[in-house]
Amino acid sequence: MNPEKDRNVEKESGDDVEKHLQEDILPRILVEPVGPEDIEFVDKDVERNREKLWEALKPSLDVLIDKFQLPRQKPEEMTDVEYFDLLTRKMCKQIMSVRRKNPELVKWSSWPAVANETKATNCSLSSQVFLKLLEDAGYEVEYGAPGPLSHSVVFAKSGEDYFYVDPTNGIVEKVAKITEVDGIKVYMLRSDGWRLPYEAVPVFPPEFSVASTISNLGALQSGINRPDHSWVVSTLAKEFNMAGKQYHYYEWVERNLFPERSKLTESEFWKEEAVRVERRINS
Repeated sequence: MNPEKDRNVEKESGDDVEKHLQEDILPRILVEPVGPEDIEFVDKDVERNREKLWEALKPSLDVLIDKFQLPRQKPEEMTDVEYFDLLTRKMCKQIMSVRRKNPELVKWSSWPAVANETKATNCSLSSQVFLKLLEDAGYEVEYGAPGPLSHSVVFAKSGEDYFYVDPTNGIVEKVAKITEVDGIKVYMLRSDGWRLPYEAVPVFPPEFSVASTISNLGALQSGINRPDHSWVVSTLAKEFNMAGKQYHYYEWVERNLFPERSKLTESEFWKEEAVRVERRINS
């Protein structure tokens, strides 16, 4: 092993991430193309970077809303909760129809152009579709990262109440309590009708969801490194010009999109929640 060579590779890979994202990734993950000025990033300017990427994603999310035939307005005869339920059941049914054929197609449908081909979305992209849809329909919405950071959902406000809306699993659940942990807003879910593995969910404005858009590239890169990776992984890696390369996506995301990530991975509260979630899922 040559430590100096390893350091150079790491440095070069880190410096090259933004060029890679702008040239290899963003033009290929969007259904509706955007101009180069719409996908330029400024190092450590997290608010600007989040807003730019979120705005760049929106036209492609609109394409998916229509593709999945999701009603953009609540039917007059429905309550808000019935509308949320209709949307989640419709989206979940479509996801499950693809999952039955090939779970890998759903797992890696993290990006609009991929979902447009597979006819499915994974949790991060389905939450973004719903954030755009429900916000356009007039609802106050927020992005939720249960687990923490192991799932993606939407929170929507109806009257004075907030609802957990999970299009991936077809679940709508009323928030029981609002609190704060480490300066981050948190919705507590353990109501009388509680049927989820999550008890505490950190929430953020919609544009924070773009962190998962890039972070999922890190998961894809890990998939490439596994000898038993699927043809889906191989195809995407080739399409995104990732094969044979090593990019530090997670580090870039934490520096440029989501510095709050460390609070959700290092604090005792969230470590304990992660243990609780795993216990409930496996019980």
